[in-house]
Amino acid sequence: MPAEQNPADPATEPLRTLIVDDEPLAVERLQILCARIPALSVIGTASDGAAALRL
Repeated sequence: MPAEQNPADPATEPLRTLIVDDEPLAVERLQILCARIPALSVIGTASDGAAALRL
């Protein structure tokens, strides 16, 4: 019998993802693709590495 899943267990939480790309269309498409994957959660987007680090 499988053990109960603990909601606070990191293994049951979606993978938090930050999309970083300087091409707006690529960011948009990646967001669409990631939205189709239940195990992923897009937490933000940035247009370059410096902007990503500020998040």
